[in-house]
Amino acid sequence: MRAVEILKVLGSIVAALGFTSIALERRFVKLLVRHRANSPEGAIYVSVRNPLLLWRLSRLSSAGAIGLTEGGRYFLRPDEYAGLRRSRRKRALAIVGFFLVASCVYLLLSRLWV
Repeated sequence: MRAVEILKVLGSIVAALGFTSIALERRFVKLLVRHRANSPEGAIYVSVRNPLLLWRLSRLSSAGAIGLTEGGRYFLRPDEYAGLRRSRRKRALAIVGFFLVASCVYLLLSRLWV
């Protein structure tokens, strides 16, 4: 296999893992919202065995978007989760903007040198 083919396969795998982890997170958050688990008193017990979801939950917990009680119950912190989503959106737009500007610069420079 050539390097380009390997990068295409790796890119597809990374994209699939990314989409899967986002879907798992959204499903988990919807579960918390549906059960109105937005405080430690309303926290619910959820058995989590999926390693990708466990990783995602640890990231959400470290960002303060979800809480975990001593009894192993989860609850959502809606304001912190909304802030986390806003910062993710800004980061994604910055990355897309950078690549858009870089592509335009590349196209302009390649036309000037030809």
